[in-house]
Amino acid sequence: MPNGGMLPCCLICKWAIRDEQNLSLMNPVACQQHGFAVWMPARHFCAELTDTSGVVHSFVKTRSIESSAVYAWIDLQYRTAEYPDLPQYYHEFLPIASLEIYTTWSEAEKQAASGRLYELKQKEFAQKYGWLEE
Repeated sequence: MPNGGMLPCCLICKWAIRDEQNLSLMNPVACQQHGFAVWMPARHFCAELTDTSGVVHSFVKTRSIESSAVYAWIDLQYRTAEYPDLPQYYHEFLPIASLEIYTTWSEAEKQAASGRLYELKQKEFAQKYGWLEE
């Protein structure tokens, strides 16, 4: 991530099976824990986010993460009048769907839900702060 590192996500989870032939951050991973493909794994996670040693990730332990939800990272880039040439980044995780519902979605439905969540947060952010980079 532009602000100093990868956010906690399915891509780094013990349960993720990646296509070793194509290790792009954009390619879906298969979740062994829940039995579905995670679209854009670098932008999603759940309460089962587990490191390679089998321990639930400290990020999940220190936050109120519902065990029945899939979360999406929303990141927005903006600039301020004080530093107009220096991009700033805002990150927030939001529930995108329950595990039960997410399991039934096609890739197109996952993309659409993620897009709606991003647009909602983008509008909220722009109204609250009055600036956002398009």
